[in-house]
Amino acid sequence: MHNNYRNNNVVLTSEIHMLMKLGDIQMAECVFKSVKKQGFLHDHDKVTYAAMINGFGLNGMDHEAAELYKTVPMNLRDEITHSCVLNTYSHSGLLDKARIIFNEIPVKTVKIITVMIACLSRLFLFDGAQKLLDEYEKTNMVSFVKYMALLYGLRNSRNRILSEKIYNRMKSLFLNQKENLLSGAILLSNIYSSIGEHQLSNDFRFDQKKKN
Repeated sequence: MHNNYRNNNVVLTSEIHMLMKLGDIQMAECVFKSVKKQGFLHDHDKVTYAAMINGFGLNGMDHEAAELYKTVPMNLRDEITHSCVLNTYSHSGLLDKARIIFNEIPVKTVKIITVMIACLSRLFLFDGAQKLLDEYEKTNMVSFVKYMALLYGLRNSRNRILSEKIYNRMKSLFLNQKENLLSGAILLSNIYSSIGEHQLSNDFRFDQKKKN
């Protein structure tokens, strides 16, 4: 890389992201250390930490992701860094550790709640996911993306009854979001197919397309 780019944190962060995707952990760590050494990690550069945490997660290195997260200064911890470490634990099935991080987050945004719902749903803990969803909606506006996170988990579990219940709830809450509802309908039709109800899946999908 040209020396001029070595002083550009945006470029270096992009390089970390690329190296992690390629599985070159050692080189990504070298770039990250050079960023820290040059003192680039200010408030507006917190994405560099997120790139490393996310990269560790992509490569199944949940311990390294967690250890790096612990070193992130409190003023640099935000929705992105929180979400990255929660996603890492989620994909590794480390629910207890994810819950510890989640409980420590002072401001739980829609994105953070959605990541935690996805974490619970991925482990087929739908009661917990629904409880978290219901608790959030007591004091906040409903959000389509959280329902989709739950529905994705239900697709993987092939839970037809609960999937239909959640989709019907989505229809009542997001009546005017036809394009979004279509993506939910496709997920539900995939669930029908996964349990061998192919005709029902085709009929349901055709019916939804007619409505849209």
